[in-house]
Amino acid sequence: YTGEDTLSLHDALPICFPVTIRAAVPLVEFCQQKKIPLLYQAPKLPMNYVQNRFLYSVTTETDRQLACIAQLSANQAAIEQVVWYQTNLPSDTSREKNFGRLFNQFSAPKNRLISADMPLLKALLNSGKPTTVVSLSNDKKAVQELLTQSKFAAQKPKVIGMREWTEWKELNANVDNESDFYFFSTSCMDYERLDVKEMHKTYRTLFHSDLSKFSLFGYDVILGFVGWSVGCERELPYKGLFMDFEFPKPIEGYHSNFGLSLCRFKEFKQEKNARFE
Repeated sequence: YTGEDTLSLHDALPICFPVTIRAAVPLVEFCQQKKIPLLYQAPKLPMNYVQNRFLYSVTTETDRQLACIAQLSANQAAIEQVVWYQTNLPSDTSREKNFGRLFNQFSAPKNRLISADMPLLKALLNSGKPTTVVSLSNDKKAVQELLTQSKFAAQKPKVIGMREWTEWKELNANVDNESDFYFFSTSCMDYERLDVKEMHKTYRTLFHSDLSKFSLFGYDVILGFVGWSVGCERELPYKGLFMDFEFPKPIEGYHSNFGLSLCRFKEFKQEKNARFE
């Protein structure tokens, strides 16, 4: 600690946040006083911490997902038919309104976004035209019907959805419901990369156990976030990381990770840095 009123992130090594809130309270106060960055990894940030500008959160924010989806949809609307499947369910209303507003910001006036309910969506999917389908729904029944219709369409469309879909057992644990869709996420394991496969094989050989993506959080945080925060990320071996880190300066409050990647969920696997095709 240099004693200056404003300490930059690169002047102090960050601290990775404890798992329990009880253990975190004294550390939050200490780091805020000493201007030391903290990395928070829990799923939801407590409201009383959001004004701490030395706090960093690696959770995926819905607003950032929507912005990325809107930008991708606007790009596609310039070259092919883009259908926006709207459920109009109360649980989806807020996301759908935000997406519509963001699409209009990113898209040229001539680029059309076709809003559709399920009957209209079925008709459009059977038209034979190249199509991209967008859905912001978190209703499992609606999403499952959308993916089923897309799977058996006359010309299979590209589907853009939400990261949360990958966590549903209805989609990732049932062979009959095999899905194929794109999404944006701060964390995505790329099992197609040879170096990642070799890392998994080595781990299984040494420890007789399989890695899960959550097992890699420690590796990613220490190598990825700390390397980014102290400015030496280019010197570190980033192969094998499944998280991207990008923390723009906040207007107020804590820093949120905006390092989302375009991912693809296909054959029950997540593909990181996917090509949209």
